[in-house]
This record gives sequence, C-alpha cells and structure tokens, in this order.
Amino acid sequence: MKAGSRRFLFLLCLLTFAVVAAVSTLQAKKGAEQNTPHTTYYVHGRIYTNDPAQPWAEAMAVTDDKISCIGKVAHVLLDCGGSREGAETIHLHDQFVMPGFNDAHVHLGGAAADELAVPLLGVPSPQEMQKRVADAVAHHKTGEWITGGGWDHTMWPEKRFPNRQQLDAAAPKNPVILTHVSGHVAVANSLALKIAEIDKNTPNPPGGEIEHDALGEPTGMLKEGAAMSLVKVKIPFCLGRFSGLRAAQRGRQTYCPHHGVAAVRHAAQRFAEHACSGWHHRPVLEDRGAKSIHRWRHGFAHGRHARTLLRRSIHDRDPHERSRQIEGDGHRAR
Repeated sequence: MKAGSRRFLFLLCLLTFAVVAAVSTLQAKKGAEQNTPHTTYYVHGRIYTNDPAQPWAEAMAVTDDKISCIGKVAHVLLDCGGSREGAETIHLHDQFVMPGFNDAHVHLGGAAADELAVPLLGVPSPQEMQKRVADAVAHHKTGEWITGGGWDHTMWPEKRFPNRQQLDAAAPKNPVILTHVSGHVAVANSLALKIAEIDKNTPNPPGGEIEHDALGEPTGMLKEGAAMSLVKVKIPFCLGRFSGLRAAQRGRQTYCPHHGVAAVRHAAQRFAEHACSGWHHRPVLEDRGAKSIHRWRHGFAHGRHARTLLRRSIHDRDPHERSRQIEGDGHRAR
C-alpha cells in the first residue's frame, strides 16, 4: 500500500473517532442536563401547609413537582439554594397558597355530559324552559336527542309539572327528556315517548309511574327511575356524541385544577359511563396538545408516576370485567 493511501486511511479513522467522541460528549451533556432536577422558589406568600407543627410558611421550593423545602423566606433562599445565581424565583405578593383538594367521588362522564345538556337549574318558569330547549334545537340536527335537567316546578308561579305539549312546541322534531332537580321525575316530549313506544296503553313499570291526563293520554311526566329509564335507554349516548363529550370533558379537566381540585377518584357506577364519556379512550387522556390534560395528569400523581397510572386506567382492562368490578365496589381505589 502506498504511503499516501495509508495516510488517507489514518486521517479518515482519526476524523471518524473525533466525530464519534464529539457526539458522545454532546449526548452525555444533554443527558446530564435532563437529569438535573429543576427547582422553582416561591417566596413572600401566605402558604398553608396543613402540618400542625408548622401550619404556615412564607416560602417553598418545588423540585420536579415535589415540595423540597418550606418555611421562612430566609431559610428557603439561604439553606435551600434559592439565593443561587440564575435560580427561578416567583414572588407571590402575599397571595394565599394551600394544598389542592382531593375529591374522593367524581363522575367525570356525567359532568362532561352535563356540559352538553340544557341547563335548567333555577329556571323560573316553564316558558323559560321552553326558550332554552328551543335554543338547544338550533345546535342539534333534526332527530338528535336533547337532554337537560335541574328544573324545579315548585319555583314556578303555578307550581305545576310541565307536559309534553310544552316541549313539543319548542322541539317538534327532536326527542327531548328533561330531568327534575330531584332526579326522581322527568318530562319527555311526544317524539321521545314515541321512540320509547309509550302510549295510553303502556302499563306502569314496577316502581314507576307514567302520568296520564283526563283522556288517558301520557302527559310526558315519568316518575321514578323505572319509568324514566323507558325513555333514557333509547338515548344513543355513544353514537355521534363522543367528540362533544371529549370537548366537554376537557373543559371539566381545566375547571377542576383551576378551582383547586388537584386529585380525583372517578366513581362511575356503570361501564357505560366510562364508555360514553370517553374516559377509557387513550387520546382523551394523552393528548399532548392540551395543557389542561397535562395539568390533569398531575392531579393523579406527580412526575413519572402519572404515566404509570394512566397505563393502568380502564382502557387497558376488559370492559365486562371492569364493569363488574365497578358495580361491585365503585368506591375502592384502583
């Protein structure tokens, strides 16, 4: 081999070694930066610790989502690294800080569905209820179900139950059912009764009542769950409503942390509540594009534990097995 060729190969090997060494150094540096814990210092606040030995503090340090130091401002700054050059410090300006609430019984699916329903809590008259139903019709296609709840006839001037004719006037081409604030009665329009095959000859179900007028025709009032379920089982919650429920659930996930709810226990009684709410769908929980979802993850657990809990959620379980577990013990932590 000529001397020029040997020299070329030597230089090529040397260059290759230099490139590999440089890449390895950069990767090591990047890994070291990623593994370096990040600490934020919150100072000059009124921090309630819930610790009887030290119920109040002025400052705290949070390292990788965990409180690493708390106490007087001087202690946090001098003893916990807050005085270092470049330290991230947030001035609380004497604002109140407290631990987030843990809500031990939450129906996320139901809460999300409520966002899509007609809000009737505190509605002052049947006329106002009609108006709100008519407004909802404008946002629904012909034939789509309209649901709502919260009305209370005892707050109305005449204190009488509403009837199907009043709902028919507001929504003649959409099936409607509106539940009373007590949850024990509901009113349905004529189309909803027709879909449920309820007419003057339909007998009362055990434990429930289908109210009739003087001519024997159904008034639309359904009393107790046995009667209401004759209509509600016809509502295709899982058909064409998932996208809306997903959007509503994201709103709830933003609402909870914004109001200090840092952790929840989902307490669905039926698998259907999970399925129709989108709770078991991975895209809803792991949509990285939504900051509210990221905040919601931290409601379950801090740091790396959040992803572990997400993997153990209902979408990785057999639906029928999970349904039986929920019905058997809906309050036990999973």
